[in-house]
Amino acid sequence: GCGNGKFLKEVSKFIPSVVGIDLVRSPLITEEGYKFYQRNIITEELDFKSDLLVSADVMEHFKESDIPAIIEKFTKISDKQMHIIACY
Repeated sequence: GCGNGKFLKEVSKFIPSVVGIDLVRSPLITEEGYKFYQRNIITEELDFKSDLLVSADVMEHFKESDIPAIIEKFTKISDKQMHIIACY
């Protein structure tokens, strides 16, 4: 999930092609310098490739039983991944 798009906007200053995905489109999503897709990553296929996939504060929102399928989908998108998982 890309939340309000702030990370996307900052990263797009340095990387020419940035894509964000979230279940819900925040009213703060502007798509200025990046592309946004509203998708349910549990039920929908993600049909694109990327050089790097970043998820920050995302995985902890899913049921533990869904994590292997999500990681498999992520691996189809990119071999290089970075996941930050909040443990509050």
